[in-house]
Amino acid sequence: MEFAFCGDGTWAVEVLDTPRLRLPFVPDAPGVSRPFGLRRHFIVSLSAGPLR
Repeated sequence: MEFAFCGDGTWAVEVLDTPRLRLPFVPDAPGVSRPFGLRRHFIVSLSAGPLR
């Protein structure tokens, strides 16, 4: 799913079929914070530019 939220960019959320390893010291998109954990169930990303 893609949407416009804050600033100039396109936010995207991808729901994963199964939990994946998440390295807590590798940041997500700017402005996204999560509690400490080693698994992720979805991915939040931000790309520059308007909605596609």
